[in-house]
Amino acid sequence: MCIIMDNKNENSSLANLYGTNNNVNSSPTNFNQSVNSNIQNTNQVNEQVNHPDNINQVPNQTINNFQNNTPNNNSVPPIDSLTEEDKKKNEIIDSYIYNNSSNNEISDDEEYLKAFVGKNYEKIKNNNISIPAFFFTELYFFYRKMFAIGFIIGIIHIIIINSSFFYLGIIINILSMLFVNKIYLLNANNKINKIKASMGASSKEEILNKCTTKGGTSVGLVVGGIILECIIMIIFLIISLFSGFLNLMNSGFLSDFAKSINSAISNGSNYSGEVDAEFDGTIFYDSNINVNDKISINVPEVFVSDGTGSYEYSYSFNSNPNGTFGNCDVSLGIVSNFSNPEILAKGMAKFYNNNENITTTNINGITWYGLTYSSFYNTTAYVMSYDNKVYLYEFEMGSDADQVTCQAYNEQIFNSISLK
Repeated sequence: MCIIMDNKNENSSLANLYGTNNNVNSSPTNFNQSVNSNIQNTNQVNEQVNHPDNINQVPNQTINNFQNNTPNNNSVPPIDSLTEEDKKKNEIIDSYIYNNSSNNEISDDEEYLKAFVGKNYEKIKNNNISIPAFFFTELYFFYRKMFAIGFIIGIIHIIIINSSFFYLGIIINILSMLFVNKIYLLNANNKINKIKASMGASSKEEILNKCTTKGGTSVGLVVGGIILECIIMIIFLIISLFSGFLNLMNSGFLSDFAKSINSAISNGSNYSGEVDAEFDGTIFYDSNINVNDKISINVPEVFVSDGTGSYEYSYSFNSNPNGTFGNCDVSLGIVSNFSNPEILAKGMAKFYNNNENITTTNINGITWYGLTYSSFYNTTAYVMSYDNKVYLYEFEMGSDADQVTCQAYNEQIFNSISLK
């Protein structure tokens, strides 16, 4: 026996079905008793029906009571006869029934999303701000299995660390904190759609299991992301150190050391490569000629020889014992890889100063081509030619050196140079 009650019929409502005028308003007690009695009778009948062996044993009195207590639809007053107050009560009752029946329903897509996100579904769905995303930006993206976005943010952070725009990193962290939940939900819905499309006619349970597997969090991706960032940072560091070393050598710092290395490599022999090629910061000295045989130079006793060899004068004076770069260094040697002093001077100016501006000075009948350049050492360089040989004079003053004293020694030494 089945009893179908349609509470969505336009011509009836729950209140009308049980007689608003006769039962609800006038006698609430009788109404409740009637409903309870019907429920008991229905349960008795269903219990007998569910047991086929006893189907014929249904008491006639139970059936009669059920029939007698069932409201007669013919006795329900028509809607037109209801007062406005009764109609309003009926609308409230119907609205309550409909709303409560729909509130308990949840769509499949929402179930898939809940399975994909995991235990923090409500927090991520209802909150717009994520504090962990501010302090651990790319790591949080790794944790939520958004590896591509986390990798891009990590690269940006590494680049920012090696620049002066560090505040951009804070801006990225703030934006991540404000929008990471929305980004994550969009990413989750996109992956869920792909799962549904790939699984075709699979059951709902299978799709839920797939969403649970593909979603959630991953500590492994966090560890992998950290390792990858460390590797990239090491690569950046190596590149920076190598570039810094080249800039250091090109700027003239430790040029005396470079010259010593070049001399050791050439083993004091003449340069055998292309003469007057473009200057690249390398100087070779001719060890076959003794400078003392060609040039006369007076170096104050405060300068100490570094023992480079007879083919090059090289002396230093510590004008500031407490300074890291407190020395004044002077050198004069015969260059073997250049035959034209002007070409060498212009090449040095272009290499160190990015221009070819040089000066011309005549001292003791010698024409010098001069230039200055700065790094950790402030260097004055002069180039001249004598007996088809190019001579290079350099005076370097450290950044911590006594500039006035050293400059005075520079002028004294340079003015003392003469030809023999």
